[in-house]
Amino acid sequence: MNRREMKKADVASVLLFTDGLANCGITNTNDILTAMQNIFAGKKDFTVNTFGFGSDHNAYMLEEISRVGNGLYYFIQKTEQIPEIFTNCLGGLLSTVGQDISISIETSNGATIKAIFSKENPSLSNGNKKGVVGMGDLQSEEERDILVELNLPTAKNTTSSYTYANVTLEYFNVIKKYNDHHQREVVIERQSDLSTQKLSLEVDEQRNRIQTIDSLARAAELAEKGKMKEASKVLTSRQSCIRSSHSQTSPRVISLDNDLNTAMENLSSEAIYSSRGRYAIASITGSHAKQRSTTTPSYNTSSRTTTLHHYENIMSSLSFYEHEFSQPTRKNSEPIDT
Repeated sequence: MNRREMKKADVASVLLFTDGLANCGITNTNDILTAMQNIFAGKKDFTVNTFGFGSDHNAYMLEEISRVGNGLYYFIQKTEQIPEIFTNCLGGLLSTVGQDISISIETSNGATIKAIFSKENPSLSNGNKKGVVGMGDLQSEEERDILVELNLPTAKNTTSSYTYANVTLEYFNVIKKYNDHHQREVVIERQSDLSTQKLSLEVDEQRNRIQTIDSLARAAELAEKGKMKEASKVLTSRQSCIRSSHSQTSPRVISLDNDLNTAMENLSSEAIYSSRGRYAIASITGSHAKQRSTTTPSYNTSSRTTTLHHYENIMSSLSFYEHEFSQPTRKNSEPIDT
Protein backbone atom coordinates (compact mmCIF):
# COMPACT_ATOMS: atom_id res chain seq x y z
CA MET A 1 0.00 0.00 0.00
CA ASN A 2 1.46 3.34 -1.08
CA ARG A 3 0.71 5.41 1.99
CA ARG A 4 2.40 8.50 0.55
CA GLU A 5 -0.37 8.94 -1.98
CA MET A 6 -3.16 8.48 0.58
CA LYS A 7 -5.14 11.50 1.69
CA LYS A 8 -6.54 11.91 5.19
CA ALA A 9 -10.12 11.28 4.02
CA ASP A 10 -9.23 8.19 1.98
CA VAL A 11 -10.74 4.94 3.23
CA ALA A 12 -8.17 2.18 2.77
CA SER A 13 -8.15 -1.45 3.80
CA VAL A 14 -6.03 -4.53 3.19
CA LEU A 15 -8.14 -7.63 2.44
CA LEU A 16 -6.20 -10.81 3.23
CA PHE A 17 -7.62 -13.97 1.63
CA THR A 18 -6.12 -17.36 2.50
CA ASP A 19 -7.05 -21.04 2.45
CA GLY A 20 -3.98 -22.27 4.29
CA LEU A 21 -1.25 -21.48 6.79
CA ALA A 22 1.66 -19.03 6.90
CA ASN A 23 4.54 -21.04 5.39
CA CYS A 24 6.99 -18.45 4.08
CA GLY A 25 8.49 -15.19 5.32
CA ILE A 26 7.33 -14.44 8.86
CA THR A 27 5.26 -17.43 9.97
CA ASN A 28 4.95 -16.96 13.74
CA THR A 29 1.75 -15.18 14.81
CA ASN A 30 3.38 -12.97 17.45
CA ASP A 31 6.14 -11.95 15.02
CA ILE A 32 3.53 -11.03 12.40
CA LEU A 33 1.63 -8.91 14.93
CA THR A 34 4.84 -7.17 15.99
CA ALA A 35 5.66 -6.37 12.36
CA MET A 36 2.15 -4.97 11.87
CA GLN A 37 2.45 -2.77 14.95
CA ASN A 38 5.76 -1.42 13.64
CA ILE A 39 4.12 -0.60 10.31
CA PHE A 40 1.26 1.22 12.00
CA ALA A 41 3.69 2.96 14.39
CA GLY A 42 0.89 4.47 16.42
CA LYS A 43 -1.05 5.63 13.36
CA LYS A 44 -3.64 3.30 11.85
CA ASP A 45 -4.48 4.94 8.51
CA PHE A 46 -5.81 1.71 7.03
CA THR A 47 -7.55 -1.41 8.31
CA VAL A 48 -6.85 -5.10 7.76
CA ASN A 49 -9.70 -7.55 7.17
CA THR A 50 -8.98 -11.27 6.94
CA PHE A 51 -10.89 -14.01 5.10
CA GLY A 52 -10.29 -17.68 5.86
CA PHE A 53 -11.47 -20.31 3.36
CA GLY A 54 -12.31 -23.91 4.20
CA SER A 55 -11.10 -26.02 7.09
CA ASP A 56 -7.32 -25.71 6.84
CA HIS A 57 -6.40 -22.18 7.88
CA ASN A 58 -5.14 -20.66 11.12
CA ALA A 59 -8.23 -18.96 12.55
CA TYR A 60 -6.37 -17.66 15.59
CA MET A 61 -3.72 -15.98 13.42
CA LEU A 62 -6.30 -14.35 11.13
CA GLU A 63 -8.39 -13.23 14.09
CA GLU A 64 -5.37 -11.60 15.74
CA ILE A 65 -4.24 -9.96 12.49
CA SER A 66 -7.69 -8.44 12.00
CA ARG A 67 -7.77 -7.31 15.65
CA VAL A 68 -4.44 -5.47 15.40
CA GLY A 69 -5.52 -4.15 12.00
CA ASN A 70 -8.82 -2.83 13.38
CA GLY A 71 -10.78 -5.02 10.99
CA LEU A 72 -12.72 -8.28 11.12
CA TYR A 73 -12.09 -11.97 10.53
CA TYR A 74 -14.54 -13.59 8.10
CA PHE A 75 -14.99 -17.36 7.85
CA ILE A 76 -15.93 -18.64 4.38
CA GLN A 77 -17.02 -22.26 4.60
CA LYS A 78 -18.47 -22.64 1.09
CA THR A 79 -17.61 -21.05 -2.26
CA GLU A 80 -21.16 -19.74 -2.70
CA GLN A 81 -20.71 -17.61 0.45
CA ILE A 82 -17.92 -15.54 -1.12
CA PRO A 83 -20.13 -12.90 -2.85
CA GLU A 84 -22.26 -12.22 0.23
CA ILE A 85 -19.33 -12.03 2.67
CA PHE A 86 -17.08 -10.00 0.36
CA THR A 87 -19.79 -7.47 -0.55
CA ASN A 88 -20.71 -7.27 3.15
CA CYS A 89 -17.16 -6.13 3.92
CA LEU A 90 -16.91 -3.89 0.84
CA GLY A 91 -20.29 -2.25 1.48
CA GLY A 92 -19.15 -1.35 4.98
CA LEU A 93 -15.85 0.13 3.78
CA LEU A 94 -17.66 2.26 1.20
CA SER A 95 -19.89 3.71 3.93
CA THR A 96 -17.14 4.73 6.39
CA VAL A 97 -18.06 8.05 8.04
CA GLY A 98 -15.52 8.36 10.88
CA GLN A 99 -11.87 7.41 11.33
CA ASP A 100 -9.34 7.39 14.21
CA ILE A 101 -12.13 7.40 16.78
CA SER A 102 -11.02 7.90 20.36
CA ILE A 103 -13.11 8.21 23.53
CA SER A 104 -11.56 9.55 26.73
CA ILE A 105 -13.20 9.58 30.15
CA GLU A 106 -11.92 11.83 32.94
CA THR A 107 -13.52 11.51 36.36
CA SER A 108 -14.10 14.26 38.93
CA ASN A 109 -15.51 14.89 42.40
CA GLY A 110 -13.78 11.85 43.89
CA ALA A 111 -14.95 9.27 41.36
CA THR A 112 -12.57 6.72 39.80
CA ILE A 113 -12.91 4.22 36.99
CA LYS A 114 -13.30 0.66 38.24
CA ALA A 115 -13.48 -0.98 34.82
CA ILE A 116 -14.03 -0.26 31.13
CA PHE A 117 -15.81 -3.16 29.43
CA SER A 118 -14.61 -3.01 25.85
CA LYS A 119 -12.74 -5.35 23.50
CA GLU A 120 -10.89 -2.34 22.01
CA ASN A 121 -7.97 -2.49 24.48
CA PRO A 122 -8.89 0.39 26.83
CA SER A 123 -6.16 2.02 28.92
CA LEU A 124 -6.34 3.53 32.41
CA SER A 125 -4.03 6.19 33.86
CA ASN A 126 -3.76 8.92 36.52
CA GLY A 127 -4.82 6.64 39.34
CA ASN A 128 -7.75 5.29 37.34
CA LYS A 129 -9.13 8.78 36.93
CA LYS A 130 -8.67 8.71 33.16
CA GLY A 131 -9.55 6.06 30.60
CA VAL A 132 -9.01 6.03 26.83
CA VAL A 133 -10.51 3.71 24.24
CA GLY A 134 -9.36 3.78 20.61
CA MET A 135 -12.17 2.50 18.40
CA GLY A 136 -10.81 2.66 14.85
CA ASP A 137 -13.42 3.58 12.27
CA LEU A 138 -17.21 3.84 12.17
CA GLN A 139 -19.38 2.94 9.21
CA SER A 140 -22.77 4.40 8.34
CA GLU A 141 -25.63 3.24 10.63
CA GLU A 142 -23.22 1.52 13.02
CA GLU A 143 -23.16 1.99 16.77
CA ARG A 144 -20.40 1.50 19.33
CA ASP A 145 -21.19 0.87 22.98
CA ILE A 146 -18.81 0.95 25.94
CA LEU A 147 -19.78 0.01 29.48
CA VAL A 148 -17.93 1.90 32.20
CA GLU A 149 -18.12 1.06 35.91
CA LEU A 150 -17.31 3.89 38.32
CA ASN A 151 -16.38 3.93 41.99
CA LEU A 152 -18.34 6.79 43.55
CA PRO A 153 -17.53 8.50 46.85
CA THR A 154 -20.04 8.65 49.68
CA ALA A 155 -22.51 11.39 48.86
CA LYS A 156 -23.02 14.18 51.39
CA ASN A 157 -26.50 14.75 50.08
CA THR A 158 -28.43 11.75 48.71
CA THR A 159 -30.94 13.93 46.89
CA SER A 160 -28.45 15.94 44.82
CA SER A 161 -26.90 15.45 41.38
CA TYR A 162 -23.14 15.39 40.87
CA THR A 163 -20.92 15.57 37.80
CA TYR A 164 -18.64 12.56 38.07
CA ALA A 165 -16.99 12.44 34.63
CA ASN A 166 -16.40 14.24 31.38
CA VAL A 167 -16.43 12.21 28.16
CA THR A 168 -14.67 13.44 25.01
CA LEU A 169 -15.18 11.92 21.57
CA GLU A 170 -12.54 12.73 18.92
CA TYR A 171 -12.51 11.50 15.32
CA PHE A 172 -11.85 12.44 11.72
CA ASN A 173 -15.10 13.24 9.88
CA VAL A 174 -14.73 11.53 6.49
CA ILE A 175 -17.78 13.29 5.02
CA LYS A 176 -16.80 16.84 6.01
CA LYS A 177 -13.05 16.12 5.89
CA TYR A 178 -11.97 17.63 9.19
CA ASN A 179 -11.13 16.58 12.75
CA ASP A 180 -14.18 16.80 14.99
CA HIS A 181 -14.86 16.37 18.69
CA HIS A 182 -17.78 16.35 21.12
CA GLN A 183 -17.93 16.53 24.91
CA ARG A 184 -20.53 15.44 27.43
CA GLU A 185 -20.76 15.47 31.22
CA VAL A 186 -21.78 12.40 33.19
CA VAL A 187 -24.26 13.61 35.81
CA ILE A 188 -25.58 11.12 38.37
CA GLU A 189 -28.49 11.78 40.73
CA ARG A 190 -27.68 10.19 44.09
CA GLN A 191 -30.51 8.38 45.81
CA SER A 192 -30.72 6.76 49.22
CA ASP A 193 -33.21 4.11 48.05
CA LEU A 194 -31.96 2.19 45.00
CA SER A 195 -34.89 -0.24 45.00
CA THR A 196 -36.94 2.20 42.92
CA GLN A 197 -34.25 2.50 40.22
CA LYS A 198 -35.18 1.01 36.87
CA LEU A 199 -32.57 -1.10 35.10
CA SER A 200 -31.55 0.42 31.76
CA LEU A 201 -32.50 -1.80 28.81
CA GLU A 202 -29.51 -0.57 26.78
CA VAL A 203 -27.05 -1.22 29.60
CA ASP A 204 -28.43 -4.73 30.11
CA GLU A 205 -28.16 -5.44 26.36
CA GLN A 206 -24.50 -4.47 26.37
CA ARG A 207 -23.83 -6.41 29.56
CA ASN A 208 -25.26 -9.48 27.83
CA ARG A 209 -23.12 -8.82 24.75
CA ILE A 210 -19.86 -8.48 26.71
CA GLN A 211 -20.55 -11.56 28.81
CA THR A 212 -21.51 -13.59 25.73
CA ILE A 213 -18.21 -12.65 24.07
CA ASP A 214 -16.33 -13.83 27.17
CA SER A 215 -18.31 -17.08 27.23
CA LEU A 216 -17.63 -17.74 23.54
CA ALA A 217 -13.92 -17.19 24.10
CA ARG A 218 -13.93 -19.51 27.12
CA ALA A 219 -15.84 -22.19 25.19
CA ALA A 220 -13.36 -22.00 22.31
CA GLU A 221 -10.48 -22.35 24.77
CA LEU A 222 -12.03 -25.53 26.21
CA ALA A 223 -12.85 -26.91 22.75
CA GLU A 224 -9.24 -26.51 21.66
CA LYS A 225 -8.38 -28.90 24.51
CA GLY A 226 -11.00 -31.39 23.31
CA LYS A 227 -13.40 -30.60 26.17
CA MET A 228 -16.57 -30.33 24.09
CA LYS A 229 -19.06 -31.04 26.89
CA GLU A 230 -17.49 -28.44 29.18
CA ALA A 231 -17.46 -25.91 26.33
CA SER A 232 -21.15 -26.51 25.61
CA LYS A 233 -21.98 -26.13 29.33
CA VAL A 234 -20.36 -22.68 29.33
CA LEU A 235 -22.60 -21.56 26.46
CA THR A 236 -25.71 -23.24 27.89
CA SER A 237 -25.16 -21.39 31.17
CA ARG A 238 -24.72 -18.08 29.34
CA GLN A 239 -27.86 -18.72 27.31
CA SER A 240 -29.86 -19.34 30.49
CA CYS A 241 -28.62 -16.04 31.91
CA ILE A 242 -29.57 -13.94 28.91
CA ARG A 243 -32.97 -15.65 28.63
CA SER A 244 -33.78 -14.52 32.17
CA SER A 245 -32.30 -11.03 31.81
CA HIS A 246 -34.16 -7.73 31.67
CA SER A 247 -33.41 -7.36 27.94
CA GLN A 248 -34.26 -10.95 26.96
CA THR A 249 -36.85 -9.92 24.34
CA SER A 250 -34.81 -7.21 22.62
CA PRO A 251 -33.74 -7.98 19.01
CA ARG A 252 -30.05 -7.64 19.93
CA VAL A 253 -30.28 -10.17 22.74
CA ILE A 254 -32.36 -12.55 20.62
CA SER A 255 -29.54 -12.38 18.07
CA LEU A 256 -27.06 -13.30 20.84
CA ASP A 257 -29.27 -16.25 21.74
CA ASN A 258 -29.36 -17.43 18.12
CA ASP A 259 -25.59 -17.15 17.79
CA LEU A 260 -25.12 -19.17 20.97
CA ASN A 261 -27.26 -21.90 19.37
CA THR A 262 -25.04 -21.79 16.28
CA ALA A 263 -21.91 -22.01 18.43
CA MET A 264 -23.26 -24.99 20.36
CA GLU A 265 -24.10 -26.80 17.13
CA ASN A 266 -20.46 -26.37 16.15
CA LEU A 267 -19.37 -27.96 19.44
CA SER A 268 -21.42 -31.13 19.00
CA SER A 269 -18.32 -33.19 18.20
CA GLU A 270 -14.57 -32.80 17.85
CA ALA A 271 -14.82 -33.54 14.14
CA ILE A 272 -17.37 -30.77 13.55
CA TYR A 273 -15.40 -28.33 15.68
CA SER A 274 -12.17 -29.09 13.78
CA SER A 275 -13.77 -28.83 10.33
CA ARG A 276 -15.80 -25.66 10.84
CA GLY A 277 -16.58 -24.95 14.48
CA ARG A 278 -13.43 -23.10 15.52
CA TYR A 279 -13.73 -20.80 12.50
CA ALA A 280 -17.46 -20.12 12.92
CA ILE A 281 -17.12 -19.36 16.64
CA ALA A 282 -14.15 -17.06 16.03
CA SER A 283 -16.13 -15.14 13.40
CA ILE A 284 -19.19 -14.81 15.66
CA THR A 285 -17.05 -13.64 18.59
CA GLY A 286 -15.28 -11.01 16.48
CA SER A 287 -18.55 -9.71 15.07
CA HIS A 288 -20.05 -9.07 18.52
CA ALA A 289 -16.79 -7.62 19.85
CA LYS A 290 -16.60 -5.13 16.97
CA GLN A 291 -20.38 -4.66 16.69
CA ARG A 292 -20.00 -5.15 12.96
CA SER A 293 -21.61 -7.68 10.68
CA THR A 294 -19.81 -10.77 9.41
CA THR A 295 -22.81 -13.09 9.28
CA THR A 296 -24.62 -11.69 12.35
CA PRO A 297 -27.83 -10.00 11.10
CA SER A 298 -28.22 -7.65 14.08
CA TYR A 299 -25.28 -5.53 12.85
CA ASN A 300 -26.24 -5.46 9.18
CA THR A 301 -26.73 -2.06 7.52
CA SER A 302 -28.50 -0.81 4.40
CA SER A 303 -25.12 0.05 2.80
CA ARG A 304 -24.03 -3.60 2.97
CA THR A 305 -27.42 -4.80 1.73
CA THR A 306 -27.38 -2.31 -1.17
CA THR A 307 -23.88 -3.39 -2.23
CA LEU A 308 -24.98 -7.04 -2.23
CA HIS A 309 -28.05 -6.20 -4.33
CA HIS A 310 -25.86 -4.33 -6.84
CA TYR A 311 -23.59 -7.36 -7.10
CA GLU A 312 -26.54 -9.73 -7.56
CA ASN A 313 -28.00 -7.49 -10.31
CA ILE A 314 -24.65 -7.37 -12.13
CA MET A 315 -24.22 -11.14 -11.92
CA SER A 316 -27.79 -11.64 -13.11
CA SER A 317 -27.14 -9.40 -16.14
CA LEU A 318 -23.88 -11.20 -16.93
CA SER A 319 -25.65 -14.56 -16.73
CA PHE A 320 -28.31 -13.30 -19.16
CA TYR A 321 -25.76 -12.10 -21.72
CA GLU A 322 -23.71 -15.25 -21.30
CA HIS A 323 -26.84 -17.28 -22.07
CA GLU A 324 -27.70 -15.14 -25.11
CA PHE A 325 -24.24 -15.30 -26.65
CA SER A 326 -23.89 -19.02 -25.97
CA GLN A 327 -26.89 -19.86 -28.19
CA PRO A 328 -25.96 -21.63 -31.49
CA THR A 329 -25.90 -19.32 -34.54
CA ARG A 330 -28.39 -20.14 -37.31
CA LYS A 331 -26.85 -20.82 -40.71
CA ASN A 332 -28.06 -18.79 -43.72
CA SER A 333 -29.44 -21.88 -45.44
CA GLU A 334 -31.62 -22.87 -42.48
CA PRO A 335 -35.30 -22.01 -42.82
CA ILE A 336 -36.87 -19.56 -40.40
CA ASP A 337 -39.86 -20.84 -38.44
CA THR A 338 -42.97 -18.68 -38.95
